[in-house]
Amino acid sequence: MSAATWLRRFVIAFLFATGLLLGARLLKGEPLAASAWSAVLWGTVSAGLYTLIGYARYRRNHACMLPRSRQP
Repeated sequence: MSAATWLRRFVIAFLFATGLLLGARLLKGEPLAASAWSAVLWGTVSAGLYTLIGYARYRRNHACMLPRSRQP
């Protein structure tokens, strides 16, 4: 898998986690500035962990991460 694949996975995880955390904090009634700062911080941490764990699993056994080819 290329570096672009891992970067794309990081960005998708970052956007998802940040949006989820921001929405949860805003629903709790916290101010936007504090909510955004916290969501970006924890979104970065969680996306980084997600990507690093996925990369470590890929390095251990990359055959399991590749899509299976269909046989007739």
